[in-house]
Amino acid sequence: MLPKENGYRVAQMIRVDERSGKLSKKTQIILLTARNLSNDPEREKMFMDFSEADVMMYKPFEMKKLTEKIGELLNI
Repeated sequence: MLPKENGYRVAQMIRVDERSGKLSKKTQIILLTARNLSNDPEREKMFMDFSEADVMMYKPFEMKKLTEKIGELLNI
C-alpha cells in the first residue's frame, strides 16, 4: 500500500499532460493491486475508468501473465 496516495490516483496523475492538463495515452499503465475487484465488475470498471489504467492485475499474479500483458501493450 502506498503511504499517502493510492495507486488509482497515481495512475490518473501520470495520465495528465502537465502542459495541457488533458489526458495523455502516451504512457501505458498496468496497475498491480492487492485489492481484488474481479468479483464486482461495476466497481472494477469504475476504478479502471477513474485511474485511466490500461490493465489491472491482481496480486498474486503469474509472471507469465504480466509479461503477456506487457507484450500486448507494446504490440510485440
